Amino acid sequence: SIAISQLSVRARREAVTAQSRRAEMERLYSFSRGILLTDAARAEAGDSVAGQIARQLVQVFDCPGAAVLDAGSGQVYSAGVDNMDSEADRMRQTAVHGTSDRSNETLVFAVSLGGRPIGSVAAQRLDLSDPALESLANLIAIGLERAHHLYSASRAEAARQSEELKSTLLDAIAHEFKTPLTSIKAAASGLLSVAASGQERELA
Repeated sequence: SIAISQLSVRARREAVTAQSRRAEMERLYSFSRGILLTDAARAEAGDSVAGQIARQLVQVFDCPGAAVLDAGSGQVYSAGVDNMDSEADRMRQTAVHGTSDRSNETLVFAVSLGGRPIGSVAAQRLDLSDPALESLANLIAIGLERAHHLYSASRAEAARQSEELKSTLLDAIAHEFKTPLTSIKAAASGLLSVAASGQERELA
């Protein structure tokens, strides 16, 4: 009877754990879809990718507040409650040391890619298992890195278009100067070719 009771308790515990892991996987899947849909065009208009990620954290994981530190810009982007700015120092320290910190109800963890720190995240009341938290950090790292690549590509394209515009403008200016210079040169040649007076030669 005792053995059966213990087996029953263990089975219930494992069922609860399995259900919790399944819920985590579903949320991670939903979050990954949101990361893929982050809009670089909106980021250029002022709605940063890090800010979009923070909003996804609040929506998908039911966090009262979340913030993302983008180490590239040094900016902290928050969503949800307004007091996430108070976590900025912890976030910077966590990003530098590559650690995680749950000293209060706000979990702060580093985000890195290939061993290189690229930011950190602070999330209130985020309760995830260690494997799920690691997966979440990897997804956020991919989202931030993707945003950096898109931004770099956008800047390169803008530079290329600027060079093209500069070349076109210089060609147009050269053409505008060339036309009157040709007329002046032709007039001067005409003056020199005729038996002109000394004054006309001087003008030519």
